[in-house]
Amino acid sequence: MRQFTINGKTYNAVRFEIGTVCDLEDYGISLDNMFERSTSLIRAYIGICSGRGKAYANQEMQAHIINGGNFDEINEVIVKEITESDFFQKILERAQETTTEETTEEEKPKKKSTKA
Repeated sequence: MRQFTINGKTYNAVRFEIGTVCDLEDYGISLDNMFERSTSLIRAYIGICSGRGKAYANQEMQAHIINGGNFDEINEVIVKEITESDFFQKILERAQETTTEETTEEEKPKKKSTKA
């Protein structure tokens, strides 16, 4: 099991499965905005992994930065957990298929009216 350390405390990583995705949504992180809101994703992930919620994650993150830390380790853990998650990879695959289908539909030439 992967672990990461924030503010001197070690946490066990949580796998990206349906429950984790739902928990992230409870924190306001959706599959659509996950990578655009990296700080919020980290906060949510710390809250989930610690089992202690947003306020606790806020305090831990702030203290970690003030004490000279960074989020490289937790980012690496999150990326590995996402990459190795069969569930998450299938969700991404389906999202890409949908996007590809929408793009293909937009690229089709529109029929011109033959009416005079």
